[in-house]
Amino acid sequence: TPFFCVHPGDGNVFYFAELARLLEKRQPFYGLQAYGLEPGTEPLSDIREMAAKYITSIRSIQPYGPYFIGGLCGGGTIAFEMAQQLKQSGEVVPLLILFDSLAPHMYNPIDETQLFIGFARDFDGLSNSNLLPLFREYLKVGPDEGIVGVERALAKLAHDERLQILWACARKTGILQPDIKIDYLARV
Repeated sequence: TPFFCVHPGDGNVFYFAELARLLEKRQPFYGLQAYGLEPGTEPLSDIREMAAKYITSIRSIQPYGPYFIGGLCGGGTIAFEMAQQLKQSGEVVPLLILFDSLAPHMYNPIDETQLFIGFARDFDGLSNSNLLPLFREYLKVGPDEGIVGVERALAKLAHDERLQILWACARKTGILQPDIKIDYLARV
């Protein structure tokens, strides 16, 4: 039975690369990437709508259950909703795995700057690089001010300005290939 995993908040499935490699070759694995990342597609913001679309996607591979579903972080909430919708339609979901997920009622509104910083940290962590010194350089923040100084400086900028700095730093460190445009990073 295939195992379908829903993307975390940034919409990418590359977080699942190691898991997919570690699963036995007999275990089909599919990562569900967010709508809206690819040019010409619009992002979805409603969890029920996301779940319904992803169910359509998994049924194109496996028309009938039982279904094995998982989700990482915010994707766990979507995976949970998928399981509910599948059960309501008479399907069986014997396996639902939530990786580093919170219950839906635990999500609180988050400051946009904090959300951006979390995204930059995740982005940085995936590449094992260190963007902090470059952020300091671009933002003219002294090393003695630490991450708090970077956060304060980022909070004063518009979203597009923060994104421009992240894109420039990520290109400089090699996290992003030279041909990756800022509009792709903005979609993520």
